[in-house]
Amino acid sequence: FLLNVITLMSGTAISQGIILAATPFLTRLFSPEEFGILALYLAIVGTISVVSSWKYELAIMLPKEEEDAQALLFLSIIIAIITSFIVLLLIIFFKNYICRLTDKLDTFIWVVPLGVLITGLLQTFTAWGMRKEFFKSVSGARVIQSSTTVAGQLSLRFSKFSATGLIWGNFFGTLISLLVLIFHSIRKHTIQLKLLSKNSMLDNMKRYEKFPKYQSFSVLINSFSQHLPVILLIIFYSPEIAGFYSLTHRALNTPARLIGGSVRQVYYQRASKIFSEKKSILQILNKSTLNLARVSIIPYLFIGIFARKIFVVFFGAEWLTSGIYAQLLLIYIFTLTINPPAVMTLQILGLQKFSLNYEIVLAVFRFLSIYLGYQLFNSHFASIGLFSLVGVLFNFFFIVCIFHKVVKIQTE
Repeated sequence: FLLNVITLMSGTAISQGIILAATPFLTRLFSPEEFGILALYLAIVGTISVVSSWKYELAIMLPKEEEDAQALLFLSIIIAIITSFIVLLLIIFFKNYICRLTDKLDTFIWVVPLGVLITGLLQTFTAWGMRKEFFKSVSGARVIQSSTTVAGQLSLRFSKFSATGLIWGNFFGTLISLLVLIFHSIRKHTIQLKLLSKNSMLDNMKRYEKFPKYQSFSVLINSFSQHLPVILLIIFYSPEIAGFYSLTHRALNTPARLIGGSVRQVYYQRASKIFSEKKSILQILNKSTLNLARVSIIPYLFIGIFARKIFVVFFGAEWLTSGIYAQLLLIYIFTLTINPPAVMTLQILGLQKFSLNYEIVLAVFRFLSIYLGYQLFNSHFASIGLFSLVGVLFNFFFIVCIFHKVVKIQTE
């Protein structure tokens, strides 16, 4: 377990290190407004693509039979293609209405369907790689994605695509990462078309119907509410303010993804296996959560104390606002760092209905936090602070609930 975590974490560390090292150059080449436009693109693509396969990619890890896993893989691919096509049709027929949100949408709206497709497929093939224990390949794909993204963004700044260079760089980085995982799966002969059958796909679609029925809507709401600050900050304030927030979120998520992201995937693989053997997962859940807290608390304390100086020195004087945001968001990001085991346990226990109700309430409170900060104080600092407070309270509540569920199952 530890070796697999380290393998994934090393790739994530290098990947995030590349992004972090390039960010001081990017912040001096691109304005806060351009970062805000990138954040809007990522908010739209991220919100849709997270459910582009209706969350059937999460079920790929669960079946014992290879035929069932293959069926879920191809089912996820087909659904992702259909979802992207639907997004394209919606843009064709409702573009004028969609662009009323902000005129900045015109600069990238036609890239959205492709972004949704490749991001959704990347999620699917990452899940497939985790099932087949291709930890090195998944780790390498992350490094390639970051490298390609950064190289594209830096080079496009001096081209005729400079206004959307951040977006196109992100697009090509995701595409290359996807192609790497597809190539590796084919080279290792893990995808067997002879195992594919229509009946098998339909049977597994029915067997794991809880994922689209509850989990997809739950994750959609969660993703939308996470991206909500960017959208609302643009609506209530400006793309520049959204740019300040996006840089803060990007910088603070570097340790969060490094520490929590790798544990999430390896934990899911190991805990799923333990649970399928009718054994308790309480021990691995407890150890994983506590170890995440121990590893992350010192880095976050350091960032909290020196955030303003760090942001000014590394990103430039005009990014001081982002340093203030970092101090407001720090405890919230810490709770996000330690909750991956609880989040993946929810999938294993089949608590999709609980997740749906939780995410609906959370989305409402996230919206209210940004809205009340604007209405009562007319201050983006107040909006960010209230958003952070809501995140802290809900994350701790979620973790406690999952532990209670696991303990209850163990005692039954």
